[in-house]
Amino acid sequence: MKIKIKETAFSPLFKVTYPCTSRYLIEKGGAASGKSERAAAKILLRTILEDGHRFVCWRKVGKSLRNSTFKLLKDQINRWNLKELFDIKETDMTITNKINGNEILNIGMDDREKIKSLTSPTGFWIEEMTEFEEEDFNQLDTRLRGTTKNYKQIICTFNPISEFHWIKNRFFDEYSEDKLKKVNFVTKYKDVEIEDEQVRLYTTLVHSTYKDNPFLDAETKATYESYKDIDYQHYKVYALGEWGSIGNLVFPNGFIFIDEFPEAYDDVIYGLDFGFNNPSAFVKIGIRDKEYFVEELIYEKNLSNNDLADKISEFAGDEFRVIYADSAEPARIKALNDIFFEKGIKFDVRPSDKSVKDGIYYLKGCRIYTKKENVYLNKEIKFYKWKENSDNRPIEGEPLKINDHLIDALRYAVYTYSLTPELKMAFI
Repeated sequence: MKIKIKETAFSPLFKVTYPCTSRYLIEKGGAASGKSERAAAKILLRTILEDGHRFVCWRKVGKSLRNSTFKLLKDQINRWNLKELFDIKETDMTITNKINGNEILNIGMDDREKIKSLTSPTGFWIEEMTEFEEEDFNQLDTRLRGTTKNYKQIICTFNPISEFHWIKNRFFDEYSEDKLKKVNFVTKYKDVEIEDEQVRLYTTLVHSTYKDNPFLDAETKATYESYKDIDYQHYKVYALGEWGSIGNLVFPNGFIFIDEFPEAYDDVIYGLDFGFNNPSAFVKIGIRDKEYFVEELIYEKNLSNNDLADKISEFAGDEFRVIYADSAEPARIKALNDIFFEKGIKFDVRPSDKSVKDGIYYLKGCRIYTKKENVYLNKEIKFYKWKENSDNRPIEGEPLKINDHLIDALRYAVYTYSLTPELKMAFI
């Protein structure tokens, strides 16, 4: 079987990462730098050109895999016209090479049963490595063991969000940021003595930015560069791919983490922030004793009104529930209501009160609960900050409008619901 893939299908840095055989291939970079695409491409090519593989793609929470590693792998397969070569199972997110039996699995660190049953892995891809604790990484590192026909490797991809993260201390501190940026990559090693022999463990560090991705359009590049004058810390992390520090947080203490939500609520409402190029964000909020329990349900790009309605319909129940949506999109609100009415779906989409400042301060006064499965919401809360003036002081009441889609959906619902007068009935 002959497979032809043009060299122009890969970014120039792929010539560095593909032949790399280091045990640890650590890809640090800004947004849209192509690091995740390089990881997906390398794994797919190795499943085609080598035998005896069982690769595992990891995220901290399993449900986030479907729209990240699994989707990237499928996109690569479709782009390279290799659909006939691979068997893709949507239910358990496995990809199998039909010719040689090589497997690619997608597993979350929260799926303990799958982790226990995992046998004979030959390589790992840890996406969004900053989600992982160092103990998580150590656990995976020790599982990649045994004799294999080909080299074993752990690929890690992430944005360098915090200069205090364990990743920086463990892998990067001995190299200056300027040195790594100049050369894009560096390989180092550590000698470990085993039974009077020196065994060498190699680590390759890669630094990339949007400038290393030849497939980006000019508008996207300009967007990343514009953050230089909007928020320099954000610019450092997401445009320059440098270690950053996050200050002036809107929710400095975050939300309250709990493992289990109540089984019953006094009321249930939903929030919706429309998107297309940006993700559409849909949350469920259970209310009990004036406390709010938030569950992220949808966080996905490129959803038409029909697609969004279909996905929202999966969460409908027997009672009518209100969805508070972005009031700046009246046409989309009407379109969803028309679809729900036609299909008998018990959702009523209403325009929200979009008062940003008042809505945020109301949320800051609430007890709001989240759980680890809210991957994208928890990440948004962690980096949701006020705009800064020229002296780097926060501009109270003006949040930085970056990666806030689930927060907006939450604010629409909770704040608008708080303004709704309680209906009290008296029987005489």
